[in-house]
Amino acid sequence: MTNKRASQAQKLTLWEMLDKYNIEIPKIQRDYAQGRKGKSELRRAFLGDLHDALVHGKNDLKLDFVYGTESNKTQQPLDGQQRLTTLWLLHLFVAVRAGILADKEHSEERKRLRKFTYQTRTSSADFCASLCDKNFPQDIVDITEYIKKQNWFFSEWNQDPTIQAMLRMLSGTSGNNDGIEPVFGSDDATKLWQTLTHDNCPVYFYNLNLSSLNLSDDLYIKMNARGKALSDFENFKADLIGYLASHKEAGWQELCDVQSGYPIMLDTTWAQIFWEQNVEFWKDEENKTDKDSVIEFKIDAPYYAFFNRVFLNSLILELETSSSKQTDSDDESSFLFSGTSLEKGEDEHFNYLYGPKEGNNAHDEKIEYNSFDRYCYLPSGEIPLSIFVSIKKILDNYSSVGDRKLNDFFPKRHRDDKFEFIPTYKKGDDGKYTIAPIDQVNRVVFYAVCAYLETGEFDEKSFARWMRVVWNIIDDTEISTVSAMITRIRRIKRLTEGNHDIYSLLCDLSQDKQKNAQVKEECMKARAIHDNKLGEDTEQIIKKCEENIFFSGSIRCLYRNSKNVEDWESFNNKWTFVEASFNARPKDATLMKKLFCYMTGDDFANTLWWSRRVFNNEINSWRYLFRNDYLCSAMHSFLMGEPEPEQVAFSNGTDNEQIIYSLAHTKLLDFVMDKIPNSWIRSGYHNHTAIFPSSTGVFLNAKLRDEVLSDFTITVSEDIKVPETSFLWCNDADFTYKGIRFRWKDNDDVCRIEGDNEVYIFSANKEMYDKDLYLGKKEVFEQLDQIVNSVIAQK
Repeated sequence: MTNKRASQAQKLTLWEMLDKYNIEIPKIQRDYAQGRKGKSELRRAFLGDLHDALVHGKNDLKLDFVYGTESNKTQQPLDGQQRLTTLWLLHLFVAVRAGILADKEHSEERKRLRKFTYQTRTSSADFCASLCDKNFPQDIVDITEYIKKQNWFFSEWNQDPTIQAMLRMLSGTSGNNDGIEPVFGSDDATKLWQTLTHDNCPVYFYNLNLSSLNLSDDLYIKMNARGKALSDFENFKADLIGYLASHKEAGWQELCDVQSGYPIMLDTTWAQIFWEQNVEFWKDEENKTDKDSVIEFKIDAPYYAFFNRVFLNSLILELETSSSKQTDSDDESSFLFSGTSLEKGEDEHFNYLYGPKEGNNAHDEKIEYNSFDRYCYLPSGEIPLSIFVSIKKILDNYSSVGDRKLNDFFPKRHRDDKFEFIPTYKKGDDGKYTIAPIDQVNRVVFYAVCAYLETGEFDEKSFARWMRVVWNIIDDTEISTVSAMITRIRRIKRLTEGNHDIYSLLCDLSQDKQKNAQVKEECMKARAIHDNKLGEDTEQIIKKCEENIFFSGSIRCLYRNSKNVEDWESFNNKWTFVEASFNARPKDATLMKKLFCYMTGDDFANTLWWSRRVFNNEINSWRYLFRNDYLCSAMHSFLMGEPEPEQVAFSNGTDNEQIIYSLAHTKLLDFVMDKIPNSWIRSGYHNHTAIFPSSTGVFLNAKLRDEVLSDFTITVSEDIKVPETSFLWCNDADFTYKGIRFRWKDNDDVCRIEGDNEVYIFSANKEMYDKDLYLGKKEVFEQLDQIVNSVIAQK
């Protein structure tokens, strides 16, 4: 592509281009913008540069690329319309002042000038032709007023925005020195004409015929049909190119190369990438029956979002000093910005690039461009060269993907995910067009794909292996916050050097230095694949196991033994059990109760505490159990189907031992899964351990209360009884004893109920009594009998 582009780019002046071609501004183009109202500063700056080059000879003025399509010696510029129109008006004005258009003697000059026209409107084309055909006095003052007073100037031309813009460019606006006449009117027109028409004219550009680059016809439609106003991306792009051009150091100038640098690639090869991803959407949205209509195709919003996402990743991964400070752990001290500070919104650059927050997701399609300073995130106020180099590599290598869909190479469980590497448009419920917001998980996926393309061209096998490892790391734990997203990106960053041969990299990593359990697992699996631990189909077997919905990439429970040591000998037996037992979500508590049979009190303390909501058969609950290092012994026995160890309901055992026994050997877990499946265990709630929430939960160590209230002399509502157990499903327990209503409070206060009031009687909390006073079932009934006798006596 680069060699072809080099051979097709021609260094030309406008006069040379008019000699070779007819120049026709296609109707797909926007109106001539440099002459609009409100563009005084733009005109003054551009005309000043032209004047410096043509009159003062300060420097050559290279106007970058002008590119378009060619047919029958006619060029239709798709980029460069504004510059070409201004240059043509300058040639016309100088020709008038030099006497070239004063009579019919200079027919060749007139003929060449007439080769510039507009296809946009017939009126614009007629106006350009009239300027070339008419005689103009050499001493015109205020050329615009002169033109408007001519009988060949039609009144309806005053309604043509292109014609009005041309006239404004010729004469400028009052007192602003922003027109061709006020800038060049006092110069030697004859000498200036000679400079403009000479082969060595200091104002030139590179003309590139896009037809030779085999770009799609759709791209031609797209390139300048972005609407009348400049988009955020167009403004960003202009500042980006200016930023690159302002750096003269080694490495920067290559990015501005006229053949393969940002200026040309942004509007050709790269633009086609975004166009191809969005063209079908716009074709579906437009009126296909009106073939002559000018369709305003759009790619700028996805283009802009893509750049913002790459910049955000680079900010996240910026190192404090150098890459040598990186470690193999998840320690973030090597990075310039801490994940915590970014989550708190303490960096304005991150906040801008992340986009407006709505919940845990970012809406970066709502980022509005206002200043390139937002991208200069380094303390020095600069942007690292590496960002621009990376973007170029990513987009250059993306072309090697071809027609293949990236999701097709993800693990099966993620092939239907709504991930789009190249952002695409969506139509909202409100009828407005926007690009889809990106969530935390897809930010990590986006980075992983960028990292792969940055290091080389697309290869199906290596990319599929890379994304398999990436998705396993992503799925290890939930990613719903900014800090979790940042941590995962940084974790994956440490593997990117070998992403085109990820198995070799993982085999070479020091397993002992990997503090993240999933990364360590990926190392073990890579070695197992290399060593054919499960035979020649080891990789396929591992991939199949990873697809199980209860594993989602993490299968370490299958290859580690009761001591948490790598052991592939029992792998097949365990997988056979999993396939038979976990091919779908379990319907009852049988499997979980069986697992609890192998657990100890310590296992409970380490795994089933506080926010660990494992008392249901949800996928995430079982994933937590399968992945937990503390459960390696119990899980090994469970998956191997070993004989269940004896567990007893110790009368004086620890709370944890009692809880494990109750969960494994009673109907408690069956009840909890049915009635309070989103529960968890909480300690210290009114001096009890409870399956929470307590308003509808179960106290697990309220032994005295449950023993008393299960007595045959006590009447308790059936609604609060946990069937076939002594447990109660309540916070406060109402009961009736000998016809008197009582309430056993959650803090172990016992009250008598009189109407709607509670009357405190005594506390059944042993800790509130003297050491010499033991409160048991007998003592509680004695207290209750006293109240009953007192009530009877009063009657």
